Amino acid sequence: MRRKFLSKFVDFSHYGIMCFWCSLFFVPAAWWPDKVSFHFFFTITMFGHQFVWGSIIKFRTGNFRPTCILTTLSQRLQGLAVSNPENYNRSFTREVLMRIGLPVPQRVITVFGFFVFSFVVVSYFFLQ
Repeated sequence: MRRKFLSKFVDFSHYGIMCFWCSLFFVPAAWWPDKVSFHFFFTITMFGHQFVWGSIIKFRTGNFRPTCILTTLSQRLQGLAVSNPENYNRSFTREVLMRIGLPVPQRVITVFGFFVFSFVVVSYFFLQ
């Protein structure tokens, strides 16, 4: 019971992090002068940790896939192994979109993610 609750809590924390990250696009720079810098470093941390964690769990899974540490924690709390494909094949964004009735292929989500990442980087270096 406790593990299931903690697993749901970790999954739910994804929502909070993603909502906060997305909401930063809509905060005017006049309200928060350092918003662009914060958004850039927050994005680098969000995307970067997935590559670092994916490299670490590569030793368990045998292949490299960017993986969120919160997803791994949630899977472990559910009793699944780190090497379980549910851990590194899972896409939080895709799950959310499917829940609201928008089935989107994973490749589209990946391309969109790199587009948004690029937009944040360009904003930091050229539009600040």
